[in-house]
Amino acid sequence: RHKVATFMNNPPDYMIRKQAANVVGKMIRFAKHAWEKADWSGTSGNPGPLYSVIGGIQSLSIRVVEMWEYEVGGGLVDPEHYDVDSVLTIVALLSEAGDYDGGMFCTNEPDGTQLVHSMNRGDAICFISHKYHNITPLNRGIRRSLVMELWQGGVGHQGR
Repeated sequence: RHKVATFMNNPPDYMIRKQAANVVGKMIRFAKHAWEKADWSGTSGNPGPLYSVIGGIQSLSIRVVEMWEYEVGGGLVDPEHYDVDSVLTIVALLSEAGDYDGGMFCTNEPDGTQLVHSMNRGDAICFISHKYHNITPLNRGIRRSLVMELWQGGVGHQGR
């Protein structure tokens, strides 16, 4: 309720790749930077959480690209939500932060706390997709974000 997803990576046209190839490329480059900075592969002596992803980020492909629009009362309120089947998730905020109240992007941290990620228009966050995350309900305005999930499954899902 109070949220709408626009799927932007539907076969056979994959419109976002054609109409906004620069945006797709920028998000993938950001994910590559995050992977390297966080050392998610690690080494054989000290494997990272994505060590088993043979070929690293270069082996991943786009699973889904979605534009999410939340209205007052909308949110992703399940504190244990995660992105099933994906390896990496990139979330970019499209709205100005002052255009809405609430709608905070949060992640559950290993110490049991929930971290609120303050974001402004154009900011992005990249995380391992099985990390629990949520969005608090909106109290005012409209919040829009672009979400891209990368996975090991080849061509993305039909209808997503």
